[in-house]
This record gives sequence, C-alpha cells and structure tokens, in this order.
Amino acid sequence: MKEEYIVKRTKLIAVKNILVLIAGILILILFIIIPIDKIVDNQAKDIFLKVFKVITVLMMPLIFLALINHIKYLFSNEPILIINEEGITDRTNSNKKIGPIIWDDILYMKVVPYMNNVVYICLKLKDPSKYVNPNLFNRINKLKSTLDVNIYSLYFKGKEQIVIDLINKYLENKNNIEE
Repeated sequence: MKEEYIVKRTKLIAVKNILVLIAGILILILFIIIPIDKIVDNQAKDIFLKVFKVITVLMMPLIFLALINHIKYLFSNEPILIINEEGITDRTNSNKKIGPIIWDDILYMKVVPYMNNVVYICLKLKDPSKYVNPNLFNRINKLKSTLDVNIYSLYFKGKEQIVIDLINKYLENKNNIEE
C-alpha cells in the first residue's frame, strides 16, 4: 500500500484573510464616498485626495479578486501538499500545482525561517525547468531563498515539522539507495 501524507489548507488563515480584505474594501469604499470638499481646505490637498480616490477605485477589483480567491480556498477541500513515495506535490503558492516532484530530482532541502513561526521549505532541483515555469512570480519567489521550489508553511501552520521530517526521510532513503 502506498504511504501518503496529505496536508489541507488551514481554514483559519483563509478566514483571517477574508476578514482583512472585507475591512480593506469597507475602508476603500469610505474613501470613495466621503465628499472631498468637506475634508480639504487647500488646493494641494484637493488634488492629492482626488488622485488617492482614483487609485482607490483602481485597487478595488484587485481586492475583490483576492477576496474571491480566499473564499474559494475556504471552501476548497483540495490538498495543498502531498508527500508520498513518488515525490512531493506543492500547491501552497497559488492555484498552480507543482509536481509531483520525484525524489530523484531533488538535490537537497533547506528550511528558511520567515516571520511569526512561518518557514519556507526550499527545494533545490536538478532540473527546475521540468517543474517550475520561469514567470515573474517564480523569479521573485526565487530571490527570497535562492532555491527552485519554496513551500510556504503559513497555510499548514503546526504541521511544518512533520512535513520537514517526511521530506528528510524520503531524501535520506533516496541517498541510501544511490550509494
């Protein structure tokens, strides 16, 4: 029987993000509906506030998209991480699925602490192009850790050590077989 460890997204993170986004939307709506001329005394402030309102209106669709995405995450039952004898499948960074990355393609793992007890579990691959598209998001993500795949533990807080131990176990097994 195939051993498999499946990690689901922590729903609490999605709820917190949804509440923050709703608060952000309400604040932006207030900035849009408050009459500028009742707040402003001089011409410079008037121009600044008008520009600010335009920027606020332009930001609204992006915030709504993020809100929809987090609501989708809240009700999604799809795993964000699967670790098994075959390899590792990662869906922690977006809707984009990476993997399964077979164990033979992973050179090593590095754990990079981030903030609030969150870590990046970073994987160095033999051939990153097999798994990771060279788009802007991945280039920015790569700048943070200098490795090819970065598994963000925020969405499975409390299970980081289990995931790290499992990856180490499979990488050690792979290295023992190669020797």
